[in-house]
Amino acid sequence: MNWNMDFEDMRRKMISLVSDICSFFLLGLHITYPTHNNSHESFKPQSSGLLSFSGNGEYIMDEHSDIFSYPLLIEEDRLPALTAVLPQIAKVWHKNIWSFYRFLKGVRSDYITIDNFLDLMFTLESFYDNNTSTEIMKLVSSVIVAESKADAKKIQELLNYCFRIRNEVAHGGTNYRLYDYVPKKQNEPQDKLLIIKLYWGLKNLNIQLIYHGILKILNDKNPTPASSIRFGISDISDKCFI
Repeated sequence: MNWNMDFEDMRRKMISLVSDICSFFLLGLHITYPTHNNSHESFKPQSSGLLSFSGNGEYIMDEHSDIFSYPLLIEEDRLPALTAVLPQIAKVWHKNIWSFYRFLKGVRSDYITIDNFLDLMFTLESFYDNNTSTEIMKLVSSVIVAESKADAKKIQELLNYCFRIRNEVAHGGTNYRLYDYVPKKQNEPQDKLLIIKLYWGLKNLNIQLIYHGILKILNDKNPTPASSIRFGISDISDKCFI
């Protein structure tokens, strides 16, 4: 077998470049066009296209990537927002912010399972220092995003349920599917709540936190750490006092 290593090296570089460009654009689309529902656990990941090389001969292969199979409703009146968001992301993209990639791992496909929910939980946790308590995460996240006390309360309730599912899966070995109901305590409202509803709420909360984090990095000349979005108690005072 005659294998051209230069060709293989070029092929891998092309795949890496295309994947990075797609990831960059997809993050901008999610920030600009948050979705609230979609099909899930229904179809296996589909291929998004072909990779072609031309020369003395022609080589075509299918990378079986589903990175652009996640549906988004692109509304024309939001296009100016997209053109504003992409340059902001571009200014921090070179920092290889781990939260971006973890978030995209959770939303890159239309085939969504409980693993995607966990990816979104890990995204949320990545905004905070090690050993930050869940109570601090819930408090800071809700205050940063909320426009009212009622909004903050809803976000904290959402995160109460999200952390419960996350902990039971990670520590208790409980096997959940997205169409399972969230286990409720006796003192909580006993209405039936599907885990898939938590997924959508958590996804859009992460989108808001990511955008807030991008603006924070851009406004901070010496962010610490330099290549991470990091929130803490100080963000509450920044939100409440000018």
